[in-house]
Amino acid sequence: MGSLISDILSYLWQVVLTTVTQVFILLGPLLLLAYIMHLVAKKNEKLSYRVMGRKLYLYGFAWLGTSIHELGHAFFAKIFRHKITDMALFTPNSEDGNLGHVNHSFNPMSTYQRIGNFFIGIGPILFGVILLYFLSWLLFGFGFSKMAVYEIQADSFFSFSNFTGLFANTWDNIVIYLSLAFGPSSSFLKVLLLIYFLYAIGSSITLSPSDIKGSQGGFIYFVLALFIFNLFSSWIGDFMLWLLLDSFMLFFSFYFLMILSIIINLTFVGILSIFAKVLNK
Repeated sequence: MGSLISDILSYLWQVVLTTVTQVFILLGPLLLLAYIMHLVAKKNEKLSYRVMGRKLYLYGFAWLGTSIHELGHAFFAKIFRHKITDMALFTPNSEDGNLGHVNHSFNPMSTYQRIGNFFIGIGPILFGVILLYFLSWLLFGFGFSKMAVYEIQADSFFSFSNFTGLFANTWDNIVIYLSLAFGPSSSFLKVLLLIYFLYAIGSSITLSPSDIKGSQGGFIYFVLALFIFNLFSSWIGDFMLWLLLDSFMLFFSFYFLMILSIIINLTFVGILSIFAKVLNK
């Protein structure tokens, strides 16, 4: 009897470890970068209001960033079959002070729709990065075919060599991206458009308290669903490893754009901070 209980506890612990590893592979770097983008965007937005004033910032830049922010919510709401009950992309004169909103409802009995709350909550960041990718493709012809690919070592995902390889791969893609953006086939107008989009989108991808609250509930359901799946399948073996790694590399393809966006917007934060001091604002 004692041996059986020990085996059960050992199996449950293995399921927990497997679930934690899977969550880290799928969402760890994404959530870390999303949080950093959120903090940078909050600072950027605050300084933009101080330096430019409300009207110039809102109608010059925030109209685009806010619209994309709300479209990010709506995009993932549709993917996860939520019903959009009301949507406004840009309402600068609203009584509650919100610049836009997406109201949606879902079936609380549907695990899929509950998990969707997580992706809907962080949707503005994900959608913004996807949009930046397509913008880069339109302006500079940048795409997956021109990206440096790193062959991850599946049997030792958390090894030091994997992390250094992923870091080097991220740097390589940033260099490739910048060489296209500032290369001979580019132009001053294209670079100006890129900077405008990076700033307009980057300063409006902050997550409201309601966004974060909604995403937390969805995240819990996502982890629970993954845990239950592993509970009934781990005895077969970690057959999901390759699928998860493929998903990770798909996400990783966008990580360097998130990092580049963070770097660019940190530059804007520095410039705006200087102007704020000079103008004594």
